[in-house]
Amino acid sequence: VARAADAATDAAAVLRNLIDRFGGKGGGRPELAQGGGLNGDPQEIAFAARRVLLP
Repeated sequence: VARAADAATDAAAVLRNLIDRFGGKGGGRPELAQGGGLNGDPQEIAFAARRVLLP
């Protein structure tokens, strides 16, 4: 997960939200976070990420 320098979104918080819901590991900073090992249907994970980013 990456964000523009002037964006308010916290990339690490987005990743933590997905890890809390789907397992896996990861981390990062507000401007860049990475993770993997999420357990779930990729489409379901993508929709969850979209809901976090576009409430």
